[in-house]
Amino acid sequence: MGFLVDRSSELETALLQPQNFEPTHSGQWLAQRYQEIVPLILPDVLNCLDTGEPLSRNSVEVVRGSAQAVIVADVPLRTVLHGGVPALRVFSAFLKPHHSHLSTAELSTILGRASLVATELAACWAQAWSELHRSGTPSTEVSAVPPRGTRGVKNADAGATDDSVATPLDLVPVPGHLDGGDLNMVLLAAQGHSNQEIAHATAYSPQAVKWHLGRVMRLWNVRNRASLITTALLRGALRPRPALTSAPRPTPSVDPSTTSGTPREPSAPVGRTR
Repeated sequence: MGFLVDRSSELETALLQPQNFEPTHSGQWLAQRYQEIVPLILPDVLNCLDTGEPLSRNSVEVVRGSAQAVIVADVPLRTVLHGGVPALRVFSAFLKPHHSHLSTAELSTILGRASLVATELAACWAQAWSELHRSGTPSTEVSAVPPRGTRGVKNADAGATDDSVATPLDLVPVPGHLDGGDLNMVLLAAQGHSNQEIAHATAYSPQAVKWHLGRVMRLWNVRNRASLITTALLRGALRPRPALTSAPRPTPSVDPSTTSGTPREPSAPVGRTR
């Protein structure tokens, strides 16, 4: 997976098209933020999606700098927090002609990374703006987390990473978008499982799995698994679930023998539904 960086110029042009944004005050405000940020961070973002490498600290600082330069963010909070949605739509449309060159697992990984990058950078912008206008001065601490499922934020000057250790990217279902059986099958398909493997995991026949996935494709008006995975992520039916484990830190005031790390959220079980 190394073809995205080579297409940086093409993607930049696509991302900055006016039709990506609503013809409202909020939409035009978001378009201006894209004009500021995309040319500066897109190559780094694409490298992250291609390789799983972390975003550079420079990219995080560009996003924070954009937020700190905006005196009044007179748009709904949801506009900021959902600011990555136009990018995800453009990116998924870009991937459609290339889906035959990628396995389902590779496509799922790329789209999962893209979803994480979009979410984290939007949250980074909102947090930096909030910190600045709450305190009256820019915060010197970069508190935004890099795309999870990577190895932490890369220092631009030293090439070092922080002490966060991430597990591989995981996808989890979000209830409410499909019935339980269909959603579980979409999750397994996004994880790269064949119909035969999904049938074994869910106690359905392979023919029934094909029928259930086909039903979801018809419901969402998509034609193949690549589009199915993309749509599941864009609709929020699936979301990446990172699991970060921080390196131990000294805590003199607490007896280490009585403490334990924060438990990881358990994986969603594969149900045997009929």
